[in-house]
Amino acid sequence: MSPPPFCRGVGVGVGVGVGVGVGFFVLAAALGACSGSTSRESARDQATTQTCMRFDMCGAIGVGKTYADESACEIQWQANWDNAWPAAQCEGKINESAFETCLAAIRGTACNIVDFFSTLGKCSAANVCGSSTNPDGG
Repeated sequence: MSPPPFCRGVGVGVGVGVGVGVGFFVLAAALGACSGSTSRESARDQATTQTCMRFDMCGAIGVGKTYADESACEIQWQANWDNAWPAAQCEGKINESAFETCLAAIRGTACNIVDFFSTLGKCSAANVCGSSTNPDGG
């Protein structure tokens, strides 16, 4: 699958290593969906990885950019997802379907602020934690 048109040419050289990582997380998410037992920490880590991969594809990681390097992005977004999905509200309560919708939204987020906020809505605790009846966030 090729990157969306708005990201083509940005982040060239992401390479096979990232593809393998994506494959691993897709497989892990799929296995979690089968068992219905994704932990909050696993959800946080998967969302962090997908978010930083998206920022990289949008050209926001590197010297002088939003995040100096991948590690800086991961540290910030791990904290952001921890805050978005508090343990008291989310531990043991990840809605697999809504979480998959969240990950798909992250992967498909356009490289603009409007779509970014739309994705955050789809990934809110109200949607991802518990038995949300509307995982699309709207």
